[in-house]
Amino acid sequence: MLDLGRNLHAKGGNLYLYDVKEGACDHFMFFEYLLEIGAENIYESKAGAIAGIFGALDRDTCRRCRARIFEECATVPPASEVSTNTVPGSLPSYAVAELIPGQRTTEKA
Repeated sequence: MLDLGRNLHAKGGNLYLYDVKEGACDHFMFFEYLLEIGAENIYESKAGAIAGIFGALDRDTCRRCRARIFEECATVPPASEVSTNTVPGSLPSYAVAELIPGQRTTEKA
């Protein structure tokens, strides 16, 4: 697992874990993993991991993605919906969600 984490990091990525069982945390080797992976990359739940990781994703990549399988995907408009003619003072809900950390919305203005 450490080699996988190192390989991903060398390519600009990270290894993320979620729902690590209590018994695994007690194991001596887990502390080595924790130091290598980073506590910020370990999440209590799958939903927490997805939400946390989503915040670090490149929005341009998200716009081009056609899968849209996570709830958070609804906060980023597809590339075909991005308009360069924005009326000053009006922001669609997905833009507001990107400006307010932790704000989650699935509706579009």
